[in-house]
Amino acid sequence: MSDQCFAAIVPDNYKNAILIQGAMDCEICDLLSHMEDVQKTELMQFPFYMGRLCGQKVIVSKTFQGMVNAGAATVLAISHFMPRCIINQGVCGGHDPALHRGDMILGETIFNHSNLRFSDSPDENPLHGCIQIGCESLRVEDAGKKYTFYHSDKMLLTTAQKLSATHQISALSGISIKTGTIASCDAWLNRLDYIHFMHTTFHSCGEDMETAAVAQLCHSYDIPLLSLRSLSNTLVHQEDYDESAAANCQHFVCALLPLL
Repeated sequence: MSDQCFAAIVPDNYKNAILIQGAMDCEICDLLSHMEDVQKTELMQFPFYMGRLCGQKVIVSKTFQGMVNAGAATVLAISHFMPRCIINQGVCGGHDPALHRGDMILGETIFNHSNLRFSDSPDENPLHGCIQIGCESLRVEDAGKKYTFYHSDKMLLTTAQKLSATHQISALSGISIKTGTIASCDAWLNRLDYIHFMHTTFHSCGEDMETAAVAQLCHSYDIPLLSLRSLSNTLVHQEDYDESAAANCQHFVCALLPLL
């Protein structure tokens, strides 16, 4: 492997900055377009953009899609930047009938929906009787304790909820913002019955492929996390994928940053 994969310049003045993650270009392009004094570095081929955004010193991270990539990008960011908090944001598929394409979820609760032991129940609901296996914590004080659910930081979540309640973000006019549960794994659920079972069994509002991996690592390393997702599609309402929904989370982040 080339030494360039390991060599990277990480300015000391970006240690303890706010880390903002997005898996795809459409999930970070608006943030980058508004950043000032941008410097780019790569860690193990993951790009990180350092600069100022809405009065805050930030690092924008493109994690690429999937749980493994999100986990790897998060560990690299924590080890090199020691961020004071992580905002994981982007698009998701909808589960909650109350939400439509473009609406947003504040991820109070996050879980890995592939981390299950299925039962042999003949029930119509394939999730009936499922046991959540849990993921082992790396915290020394947890001594191997496993967690099934993770959570956004209470202070960050409260700040985001207050912002959403003011309805003063002109770019998000007409958008519903709901606090709820985000499910993650390396899958795209495209069966309406299974989406219904996920929503009724685990109260999931939407699904993505990154947040649970990031949340697990934030828990292990005591990094405050805020999870934000906008619906790019929802089979519940037969609303097809539209990546432009990614702009909603980025508008929200820009409005939130001055409050942090």
